[in-house]
Amino acid sequence: MLEFHRYTARTNGFGRGMLRAASTATMSLGVAALMLNSACYSYNARSISDLHEGDVVSVAITPSGRQLLSQNVGDSVAAVRGKYVSNDAAGVHVNLTDAQFLSGISAPRDGINVTLPRAAYDSVSTKKLAVASTVWVVLGVV
Repeated sequence: MLEFHRYTARTNGFGRGMLRAASTATMSLGVAALMLNSACYSYNARSISDLHEGDVVSVAITPSGRQLLSQNVGDSVAAVRGKYVSNDAAGVHVNLTDAQFLSGISAPRDGINVTLPRAAYDSVSTKKLAVASTVWVVLGVV
């Protein structure tokens, strides 16, 4: 007949406590990373006078603006995104990060500075964190 022995180790809870703390810390970092990566943003229409240097903007382009941007940005540009630089009599100055085309394709256009006269754009919107949407997405995922 076989005899089975059960060996148990006695601990003071220190090992389990450390493991629980490490798990909690890892989970907290994971939730924080999820929140940063799943943040929802929206673009809100703004007047040119309300813009500040460095604001992330999206500019809707008119047909005459498409013609103006065809050489240095590309044909059939529907909108451009980038950082607002300034506004003067020549138009709105934007340092581009990407362009969205009429086909729906978006392509990076880093480092291109453009000046858009008033006739070249329909509207200017600024990028803003949508807190309520972000909270709902994070809660849904968690």
